[in-house]
Amino acid sequence: MTIVCATHFSPSSANAVAVAALLARQSSERLWLTSVVPHSRIRPAHKEGREAGQALQGAAELLRKQGVEVETRLLRGATDRSVARQCDDVQAELLVVGDTHRKKTRYLNTSADRFASEAHVPMLVVRNPEPFEAWSKGLRALKVFLAVDQSGSAAGAPQWLTKIARSGPLEVTVYAWGPLKTRLDGLPSNATFQVNARQGRFPTGASVLALAAAEKADVVLLGAKAQRGPLGRRTSVAHEVLVDAPISVALLPEAEELTTTLPLFVHQRRGALSLGAVALVLVGALATTGLLVKTYRDGVFEEAGCQVVCRGP
Repeated sequence: MTIVCATHFSPSSANAVAVAALLARQSSERLWLTSVVPHSRIRPAHKEGREAGQALQGAAELLRKQGVEVETRLLRGATDRSVARQCDDVQAELLVVGDTHRKKTRYLNTSADRFASEAHVPMLVVRNPEPFEAWSKGLRALKVFLAVDQSGSAAGAPQWLTKIARSGPLEVTVYAWGPLKTRLDGLPSNATFQVNARQGRFPTGASVLALAAAEKADVVLLGAKAQRGPLGRRTSVAHEVLVDAPISVALLPEAEELTTTLPLFVHQRRGALSLGAVALVLVGALATTGLLVKTYRDGVFEEAGCQVVCRGP
């Protein structure tokens, strides 16, 4: 399991590095230790980069002495996008970050939200490294609380649990709401499971955390649905959990959907423009006004860079 760990050399980052290192060592996989230097107008970029590079190399040398296979990479630009590209470049299977700039607000995105939105791999936000350390030493099982709803947003849970179980035994408590689209099969043999069925809609983040606390969980695992825009996270359970959870949080990326690029050409048919022409006009209008280009999904346009995309069911 190739792991990327993003650090800015704070105490919370040190916790993330420690957990990422033990996961890499236990699974005999490579760890990519990375840090991002933002484009700064205050300090010379070369000085900041030199300091960050030296800190990265120092941290890597310490981990190599512990038997961890480590590579380092210093990135520049926006932190979330740079780290997401790094995950894609090295085909990472897990992103580990610290408790990054947690804010007690329901309405604004946090750094962890932006990581979850940009990265296409599971993300582990480390709040307390002690359960992981005891687990890696074989002193106890890691207790995972898995929240599942009918949307299938946690479809990657079995695969994630199987990879994590390479480092030690798991005790997984599953709470499921509604008819499930997530199949809980193909699970690791060194994990015990307790499944609890619930009626009604998926609860709030506070309710999920209350159940996790009652189960004395070490990690909350749930799927992250796409919620974009400056206030888009205000109704997101994943956002509430990221902000309020006192324990570590693992988020699974939204399941991949069928994606087809619309043909961008003009075609006259009975005096009407084709869908491709309409899309072309839309792209041009949005580009002219400086607005973000959207993608079309289930009747709703969503942000997606510079192309118009039609997603299937």
